[in-house]
Amino acid sequence: QDETQEVSKREDEDTNPIVSVICHAKFPERIKSEWLRARHLMIRDASSNETTETFSNGGGVDNAAVGDSPRFHSRRPSWGSVEITKAMVDLVEEGLRIGDDPAVGRRYLATAPRRSSDGSVTAADINPPVDRFVFVSESCLPAATLREFGLALFGPTDGDERTAAMYDKSWVNARSSPNNGYARQLQWDAIRPVDIPPGNVWKADQWMVLNRVHAEAVAELPGRYLGGRDLWSAMRRVRASDEIYFPTAMSILGILRRPSDVAGVEVDENSSGESCAGDGVRRRKVTFCDWSMEAKNPASFTAGDWRGVARRARSEGCLVVRKFVRAGSLPGGGQ
Repeated sequence: QDETQEVSKREDEDTNPIVSVICHAKFPERIKSEWLRARHLMIRDASSNETTETFSNGGGVDNAAVGDSPRFHSRRPSWGSVEITKAMVDLVEEGLRIGDDPAVGRRYLATAPRRSSDGSVTAADINPPVDRFVFVSESCLPAATLREFGLALFGPTDGDERTAAMYDKSWVNARSSPNNGYARQLQWDAIRPVDIPPGNVWKADQWMVLNRVHAEAVAELPGRYLGGRDLWSAMRRVRASDEIYFPTAMSILGILRRPSDVAGVEVDENSSGESCAGDGVRRRKVTFCDWSMEAKNPASFTAGDWRGVARRARSEGCLVVRKFVRAGSLPGGGQ
């Protein structure tokens, strides 16, 4: 029985996706979890392309006051600032390095590496390239198992190439026009048309999934098409540019596009179809949020709410739930 259980466990590990975790925090020196600290972004030495334990105050400048403690890279973002967008770009660029450098692969690995038939582990087993990039925050909890994540993002493990191609898509719940006055004034109108044509400005949940092809294309956009100029520089005045940057970049690249027979992609994905914004994109939510109270922020949940909220998220096809907080942080310290 023990041997059977061990075989079953190995089979589960072999069919589950390999997961790496890369963390960016506003105040990384305050992180108490050693597991997360070990997976936080570090400043990279541009001359040697190696990670050095140096601390960034947001602009890549070392802060000597940190002393001998681990020195992290942080954009120090304030709410709604473009620094959040820059941090997301940093995470994608670092994730793309996994697969090229075994040391990087080992550092961020969060699941057991797959083993060959003889039980050995090779560099390729612990350092495969990242095929899906999933953005989450510290207030998120999973609503699906690791195997369910794998099935949703990659399809059946025994599928053929055609099936794999059907699943090799990004999840971007995008729209091509403002959904309210806030979006019009502080997002669309905050971008100069000379910098980005209005027809290329899109908005989406910042909680998205990028496949590798799209992640590489977005990361290479400044160097290949903008003469080295960063796209985020056109969004300095945009509020919550993390909702604008990636879908707009994908629009510029032709990944996101309006159907020829409609003026814009404006309604929710359930009424217009997942593929209405491009063949390479599934226009659907990754993360469940409860906006039913129509407040400025989504509803907050505590650990005791997880089962019921996860059930709601799963019913909508979401993989992650937010916004979870400590019970003591709710008004009145409710449980």
